[in-house]
Amino acid sequence: MHRAVLRLLVAAIILYAFISTASAGTAYVAQPQQPNSTTLVQALSDSSVSQILLLTNYSVNDELDQFKDRPLQINRSVSISGAPGLPPASLPVLDLRWKRGKLALCSSCVFEFKDIVVANERQGVGPAFDVFVGKPGSVVATRNIYRLRLACTNAQYTSDVVSSTRRSAVLPGSGSSEAQQQQTVDATYQGRSYPGSLFTRNLTADIPFVVQEGRGPSGGYAVVSSTLHSPDHI
Repeated sequence: MHRAVLRLLVAAIILYAFISTASAGTAYVAQPQQPNSTTLVQALSDSSVSQILLLTNYSVNDELDQFKDRPLQINRSVSISGAPGLPPASLPVLDLRWKRGKLALCSSCVFEFKDIVVANERQGVGPAFDVFVGKPGSVVATRNIYRLRLACTNAQYTSDVVSSTRRSAVLPGSGSSEAQQQQTVDATYQGRSYPGSLFTRNLTADIPFVVQEGRGPSGGYAVVSSTLHSPDHI
């Protein structure tokens, strides 16, 4: 009896320590803000935060515009996600508003999006996220996310673009000579059907660094993606 109680007590202490450690590196982001929540920029600016949980749909609006001339430096790996276990219809939407070159990733940084919906992350078709500027070794990863597209790009055209995208030469185990892993599926999100959506099961690519006149720099990182692409406008 006493041993059983002792085991339960030890398990409770370990669980409490785990939760406390996880909470110390976690920021909760909501719009409008809720008790104990913060903004995305504040969470990204806090070097102790490695995990950002979206509690609601969130649009960056103009909060990244302060980094027009000098991007916000991200010097550690960061993960942005919804609450674990949410069904697809309840995944929060992160709208990046086509922002370009606002976040600079360090050479050892992995910036991950998982279990969320990402909208307006770039202009044009392809795996890049315009908001990032990277260095050799920087990685942007997506896992179990939806990407909502502004326009209903033909699935075959998008598939052709993915097929012609060379796999990353710098990511370990990427297999630069192999084909991208993708398939066309019928998807459902928030009660709407998206027939012919493209699911990239395992896509990798090296995004070149480019400077676009009038919009600034972007790219310079590798991408590894597991993403469902659905055409929509939010």
